[in-house]
Amino acid sequence: MGTILARTITLLVFTAQEWEDRARQDEAFYESIIADGLVIQGNLPLIKK
Repeated sequence: MGTILARTITLLVFTAQEWEDRARQDEAFYESIIADGLVIQGNLPLIKK
């Protein structure tokens, strides 16, 4: 059996445009997602600055 981690997750779903807008408006949010986020589908959402 595997180990269950007692960790809360927050699922955030953005369209590509919403993500790009949010990333440009809030650099701290963007950096936290890039550093700690987990991509479930697709690619890591890098934005050119």
